[in-house]
Amino acid sequence: MNDIVYIKSVLKKGQRLIAKYSNSYTNNLKPVSKGNIFITFIDYDKVPSFDYLRAAYINALMSFAEKRNTARNFGVEFMLFAAMTDQISEAIEKIAPKPGRPFVVVTNSVKLLKDAEKQCKLSELKPKSKGLDIAELLKKMSMSRLQQ
Repeated sequence: MNDIVYIKSVLKKGQRLIAKYSNSYTNNLKPVSKGNIFITFIDYDKVPSFDYLRAAYINALMSFAEKRNTARNFGVEFMLFAAMTDQISEAIEKIAPKPGRPFVVVTNSVKLLKDAEKQCKLSELKPKSKGLDIAELLKKMSMSRLQQ
């Protein structure tokens, strides 16, 4: 597969990402990762934009496709990119939601999303930009693996 076809394929898969907001995380919600299908939960205050989540998703897709992934499962690889680290414990500490706090459900599976909706009320994601420089965050995400 040539580079352009490969990149178009990854970008098309990037369109499958779904992100929803909920106002109160509960420990009953557990991340799931089976192959490239996943659902995970991120502290709402750590999500600057949907594009940021999509960039983490595309980076994780490319990482697995190119066999340069750090994690063994896709959901954790996504989390590592979203947290901009290659350390799982650090990623959990940085972006995992706390009980009772607002959080974001991130998935590429309608079925897993419906399962989550049975346990919490979900609404459209409207991240707070808080004056963050998204371009700078995306640059940091892409460079996070070069520090290895």
